Amino acid sequence: MIRVVPLLGLALLLLSAGCADKADEGASAPASLYVDPAYTHLACYDNGEFRLFATFFRIRNESDEELGPFYVKYIFHDDTLVDSMTEKRKEIAPERESGSELILLQPGEVYQGGHSFTLVSDPDLADVLRDKVGPERILEIQFIEEKTDQALASYWIDKLAFAGEDSKSQ
Repeated sequence: MIRVVPLLGLALLLLSAGCADKADEGASAPASLYVDPAYTHLACYDNGEFRLFATFFRIRNESDEELGPFYVKYIFHDDTLVDSMTEKRKEIAPERESGSELILLQPGEVYQGGHSFTLVSDPDLADVLRDKVGPERILEIQFIEEKTDQALASYWIDKLAFAGEDSKSQ
């Protein structure tokens, strides 16, 4: 019995190592799509005539291979934001839904983009948003590979900026 235990342990070790090799065959490494936090944000614009949310992002292909085609998907995690939009949807993928050209990045290539969402007409909307939105994880931007529908990268926006506020305080 004492001799069987070491042999059984060795057999299990070899079996698991063999299975691990087979599981790794054909697996691809995760894509290296870098989302630049300095250029990725959500802002509210309200000039009295029109109101909108605008998203901005900058991404870079840090792999040695072409990435794409892929599209951008916006997922709103704050109900106040969703209720403020004229199109009250939590998930929106504008390029895919409109049939627009998808994103294709060569190694080292940088891409900047964004989208705007029209807001309801409410003169007190900015105050409501200031009071109720956030302070964390309000919008997720996902970069989804067209063939697999898998995310190449994802980025969380934690803060809603208000356009023009910095210039008013100076």
